[in-house]
Amino acid sequence: MKHEERIADFKAASTLAKAIQVVKGFGAYHQTYCIYTTLDIVEKTLCAITPRLWLTRIDSGLFDDGIEAVKYGTKEERERTYIRSFMYGAQESAGMWGLYSPPTYKAVRIEISKAGIESLKAAKVFKAKGGKNLSAKCAVRSTTLSDLIYAAVEDEDSPKRRSQNLFWSGAFTGIIKNLSTSKDWKSATGFVKDVEWRFENEFRLVVKTKKKVGDHIAVELPQEFINSMRFTLSPWANADEKRFVRGLLSTWLRKSGRDVESDDKKVFKDSVLCKGLQQWANKRGL
Repeated sequence: MKHEERIADFKAASTLAKAIQVVKGFGAYHQTYCIYTTLDIVEKTLCAITPRLWLTRIDSGLFDDGIEAVKYGTKEERERTYIRSFMYGAQESAGMWGLYSPPTYKAVRIEISKAGIESLKAAKVFKAKGGKNLSAKCAVRSTTLSDLIYAAVEDEDSPKRRSQNLFWSGAFTGIIKNLSTSKDWKSATGFVKDVEWRFENEFRLVVKTKKKVGDHIAVELPQEFINSMRFTLSPWANADEKRFVRGLLSTWLRKSGRDVESDDKKVFKDSVLCKGLQQWANKRGL
């Protein structure tokens, strides 16, 4: 299916449930996904006895957006919904560097291929607690890979009039007449967020468990995921720091079963925003 056809199907949706069904049906169709994070998180992910990716329960209070966890879906469903967020698209985002990474050499952007992301669908799921991976498996109802839908929904708590429509991949639907009530439906849990976050182009791994199991769960990283990982180094790092970071990352990748040298330019690259974001670091006193 062409992108224009996907857009047309989304714009034709007259209900929130239909829009969610349409977008979930596309699955992981983008060619590139990414995470803006830190070296500490990469080490924790790759250097465990079994490399694992952590997911967070949607109502745990650990997300930047504190509204989604009370606005969309049902309380019962939120207690059993765990997510890991990615951004889709190959281009770097200055905003995402600033929002999710520190303005130091420890910032890193991870790219994952479509095949790498798709490998998560069948990954084993485990419990996690106290910053540690646990060996106990987690009983799962469903695992979904999907873009996120953004909503401009008006309700009794809205500070101003909102347009009552949905946004996805650069396109808005028409007015969704029952949006204020349908946002509370079970099917919206984990797949809808306020439209002010649309710049993130968010894609999610959504795991719904049979019962609440804590703030986090973890999925075992398939080797295909690890083998697809590429790294953009911090736009704030100097030459010596980049050399140091490449050495760390290549060591961690080898520990996780991937043979990579620190000078592999297909795996490690400089940010196109080098020297372009220095004022951000200066304003933070760094």
